[in-house]
Amino acid sequence: MKFQVIIIGGGCAGAATAISLLQQGVEHVAILERSNFSQTRVGETIQPPTAQLIMALEAWEDFTAVGHLDALGSASVWGTDTVSYKDFMNSTHGRGWHLERNAFDKMLLGIAERKGVTVFRTTAFLSSQRENSQWQLSCLRHTGETLTLESDFVVDATGRAISFAKRQGAEKVLFDDLHSVYSYWQQPENDRERFDSTYTLVEAVPDGWWYSALLPNHQIVVAFMTDKTILKDEQLKDRDSFMTQLQLATHTAKRMQHCQMSHAPKVAVANSYVLDEITGDGWLAVGDSASAYDPLSSYGIHKALDAGLKAGTTIASHLKGDTDSLTAYSQEVVSEFEDFIPMRSSYYQMEKRWENLPFWKSRQTWAGIHPMAKLKATDEPTGMRRINRILPDRKLKELCELCTTTQKAHELVQAFQTQTQAQYPDWRVIKAVSYLQQHNMLQQIS
Repeated sequence: MKFQVIIIGGGCAGAATAISLLQQGVEHVAILERSNFSQTRVGETIQPPTAQLIMALEAWEDFTAVGHLDALGSASVWGTDTVSYKDFMNSTHGRGWHLERNAFDKMLLGIAERKGVTVFRTTAFLSSQRENSQWQLSCLRHTGETLTLESDFVVDATGRAISFAKRQGAEKVLFDDLHSVYSYWQQPENDRERFDSTYTLVEAVPDGWWYSALLPNHQIVVAFMTDKTILKDEQLKDRDSFMTQLQLATHTAKRMQHCQMSHAPKVAVANSYVLDEITGDGWLAVGDSASAYDPLSSYGIHKALDAGLKAGTTIASHLKGDTDSLTAYSQEVVSEFEDFIPMRSSYYQMEKRWENLPFWKSRQTWAGIHPMAKLKATDEPTGMRRINRILPDRKLKELCELCTTTQKAHELVQAFQTQTQAQYPDWRVIKAVSYLQQHNMLQQIS
């Protein structure tokens, strides 16, 4: 079977890309979705501005028909012990929504199919081959049947798995080790009329921060965001350990005191990253396959829909012969990510109560190395382990190779920027130098 575009992944980014392609006149589009939407999907609250994207996807009527729960605002305990509220009804965009995520993703996929997209459900991508400007994809149906599909272009919309992009050599460049341990709770009937129950609550604690939000069917998702090392050391996947940590979050614990945990805690990766290669010969990555933001931004679903709309426009232009569209798309994804990282740091810097504890210090410290510090590469870079932190591994190695003799930090940054033609903003290079020094791949010479 032959298509113009095959999208691997039928979540909101993949479905939005498909709808956008149809809007741009690309008619032969297919989506591969490996799941049957029976498993829980994380990412349940959307902010008021997301309504504009849903309308742009011509999905507003379907969205309002599903009956998602209104989100009247957000509350936070951040930098102080006091709860502060932000009421959505005072914004120009009105209310937000607490989603039943599976229903939302199924809705978008159904709209794409209704408009003419061919959807292969419970179908997993296995492998790909590129020949004569054509892709040949090998897939596996849930029945055990192998399926071969052809296309001019492929979209990776598999989220954090980056199932297609990694086979093209793309790798994540990581910026932290954030993980989420989360559980679902049932809200009792006599607790359902509380005003603040419809508010998303974020609460900072010494080792991270808590998130809780009401969902349809009177469920509440409760998640603790922390670093991987803390999660393992504190054994937070254990129910009792999870509950002990919850008691440190005074307001979240009070909110949950009459609720009953309905599912044991589960762990999900929630780190921030950007791919080192977002597009290639006949393919691109979209949504969390291209970059992922800290959940503190509450931007995940909005970002996925926005990226899908842009990806559809980009691919349509590319198929019409625009040789610059993929490069422009990639540059925009990277630019938006590089704008996000300093903004993320500024939010974390607002919390001063535990600024010297590891979780907060790692996110508040900004590109910290003295410009006159004398640096020299250690023996470690010779067999340098794969880390992909701040910059791709190959660029980290270039930094170390420029430092085989003693260099002042500002001279090293300048030499690297000259060698790479300022491919990255100065703050990323400085932060990478600091990371290499902290992890003994560069040593400071007194």
